[in-house]
Amino acid sequence: MKKFGITIIGDSIIYNRYKGKIFNCAKYLKKDLLKKKNFNFLIKKKTIHGGSSEDILNLLPNYLLKLKLKYKNIIIVQIGINDSWHYKSLDGKPNVAKKKFLYNLGLIDRLRKKYKFKNILFLSYHSIKKRRIEINGKSINQNLMSYNYIINNFCKKKKLLFLNMEKIFHRKKNINFLLPDGIHLNNKGVKIYSEIISNFLIKKINEKNL
Repeated sequence: MKKFGITIIGDSIIYNRYKGKIFNCAKYLKKDLLKKKNFNFLIKKKTIHGGSSEDILNLLPNYLLKLKLKYKNIIIVQIGINDSWHYKSLDGKPNVAKKKFLYNLGLIDRLRKKYKFKNILFLSYHSIKKRRIEINGKSINQNLMSYNYIINNFCKKKKLLFLNMEKIFHRKKNINFLLPDGIHLNNKGVKIYSEIISNFLIKKINEKNL
């Protein structure tokens, strides 16, 4: 059976604990993939709750070095929501400035090449339901969507794989896919996320683009 290696890097949207329950996209992703393709999917996951692109960059070299992966078909990365938060303690500035965030995306892609992953897939974020106005006078979603836009443009320019979760989930706005905090995914949301990613990966595998 052909082996296919997937490494997932991200924040608490990928893996989250809420009131003693675990919401794990990677777990459902493997189940979905096995239903659709007779491959041995080897999935590794590393997430940082509250992690920004800076945190991911600090983590990646040591983590990827320790993994000693034999199969490196794709690395999936979701970052940006924690970069986009605006704090009073930062005088209304974002946690990670947009120019710095764009630079970090480039560094992550370079790390992917250094550790010999064949492909990289960046994920943007769904809209969230917190209505708070941040210190810069914009809604959380307005700030988040500007970081989604940066990811989208970066992937277009570099011809990298990209899944526009904001656009896909906009079509599912009548589905309750979020936990009561209005940010993280509930069971339904986790399953939808994994289904979107698995469909995308199987399509690319069948096209022999992975």
